[in-house]
Amino acid sequence: MKTRRLSCSVAAALLATATFSGVLSLAHAASIDDSQSRVVRFDDLNLATRTGVEVLYRRIKDAAHDVCGEPTVTGSHLVTEAWKECVASAVRQAVLKVNQPTLTTYYSTRLRDPREWNAG
Repeated sequence: MKTRRLSCSVAAALLATATFSGVLSLAHAASIDDSQSRVVRFDDLNLATRTGVEVLYRRIKDAAHDVCGEPTVTGSHLVTEAWKECVASAVRQAVLKVNQPTLTTYYSTRLRDPREWNAG
């Protein structure tokens, strides 16, 4: 079976490049020299099923949370708008790069839920 791989890089909260085959790599750069990345595998998932799509979406969000850093300012419990925007942008771009109708539809329904983007 051919392995599916998708790799993306995020610099200043934007995902940049992609290839098509089962791994998604998310990177966020605080500066040009300081970047982090996460690999999201999905070659084990069946994206024709709701369960497969939900698992991939969760993996993408978890990776976005990791690369976008701390959601709150030190000493505060309020999630910053910059962090929310970073995560939203990373997730949106990853979904676009995967380019699977089932994932895109699932993502669209999640966008309508205000709880989706309010907490880490």
